[in-house]
Amino acid sequence: NFDNFTGAATAFNRGGQGFDRLGIHYTTPSFSGAQAYVSYHPDNNGTDGGADTNNLVFSGDDMFAVGATYNRDFDGFGIGLPAGYPAIQGRGDAFTLGANVSVSGFTVAGTYQNEDPDVGATGELFTIGLQYSNGPITVGGGYAHADNGTGGVLAAGGEEEELVGWLTYALAPGVSATAG
Repeated sequence: NFDNFTGAATAFNRGGQGFDRLGIHYTTPSFSGAQAYVSYHPDNNGTDGGADTNNLVFSGDDMFAVGATYNRDFDGFGIGLPAGYPAIQGRGDAFTLGANVSVSGFTVAGTYQNEDPDVGATGELFTIGLQYSNGPITVGGGYAHADNGTGGVLAAGGEEEELVGWLTYALAPGVSATAG
């Protein structure tokens, strides 16, 4: 999880736009590992400015997102392929692709996001990570590079690089301790 973007695993979340607001969400059942998602959030900001008509539909800041994933395990070899496209009216859109491969406790994952805001430069985000799990212990790390973004990729123009690392220990079923 780099900043507010999650894409290297099995889902997508536009940077800074992962929220639990009024919306309509639909997730298809999984068909042999393939699944699709769609969501619509009316009035993302909760107001449509000075006119504030309290119109819940098409109020000038609606968000629409679609995505798909494919996750399968083939006799110990796992693969995951997520893709997503969110768009916020008046703020721009983004396109995300990801992939992960796992075998013998090792997982390598990466993602690419291209953000096209309505104002400012187009931003790009690249991430890659490696994780190893052996029983109750999981250790991992990752790298992210973002540039030219003005929206969810970066708070301002320029470049940003991040390195992350973590260690997780499963204390009991459903209870884990993590340091990162």
